[in-house]
Amino acid sequence: MNFSLVSNKVEEDDDEGEDLDFATRVREGKLPSHRDHPVLYIDFVITLVIFVIVVIIFTLFIFITVIIVIIIIIFTLFIFVLLLLIIIIIVQPETTLTAVSSSIDSRCSLPLSQGTCRDYTILWYYDKQANSCAQFWYGGCGGNDNRYDTEEECKETCVVSWTGKCPQYYQY
Repeated sequence: MNFSLVSNKVEEDDDEGEDLDFATRVREGKLPSHRDHPVLYIDFVITLVIFVIVVIIFTLFIFITVIIVIIIIIFTLFIFVLLLLIIIIIVQPETTLTAVSSSIDSRCSLPLSQGTCRDYTILWYYDKQANSCAQFWYGGCGGNDNRYDTEEECKETCVVSWTGKCPQYYQY
């Protein structure tokens, strides 16, 4: 720093015989300028620069915080949708199995009914709970339509297979 400049200025003020304070200068229309007090002007500029830097840093901090919050919200929504899809995928096959197996053929949902006669014919029926076909002795009259001559006919009509050959009603 150049102290001679500051001291010269003070001496000039003393030489003129003026010892005015700020209020006096304002009344007379003589506002201080950077020429009157260069050190104060530099301090003001430094303070202003520091203030601007602090405002910029604070603004960046707020901006980064908002971005982080938005990312967290998006990630949370993504996890929620993913969990919802997993639940739908887990629950859907059971619902689909019930809906599809009952919509294949109306005979598949009938319970086993052997009939009143005693002819003892071996037939096949569809067991809805086991999703499989089983043998039973048919009496020859009465009963219901949940009866098939062969196991293959029963399986093709009623059994829902997710790994094997799909019944004709499921083929795409």
